[in-house]
Amino acid sequence: MLRKSSVRDYWSSHSITHTPYAASVGMSQDRFLALFTLFHLNNNDAKPAGGQPGCDPQFKIQPVIDTSQNFRMSTHWKNT
Repeated sequence: MLRKSSVRDYWSSHSITHTPYAASVGMSQDRFLALFTLFHLNNNDAKPAGGQPGCDPQFKIQPVIDTSQNFRMSTHWKNT
């Protein structure tokens, strides 16, 4: 997993921060940022904003993560 200090760095053309994969998925930085800012699955008022102490970067999508983990666990037990 590749982690950058800024989302914009994934589309950087600078030789130090360049990541070829981001450009290869066919989505521009502007389109991704527009979708990313509109993708909310949790109430933003319930947690501190980004950059604040106690901020959880996965908070907006945590319900999806929880559901997928629960699904994987339930299908794992059925398949064993």
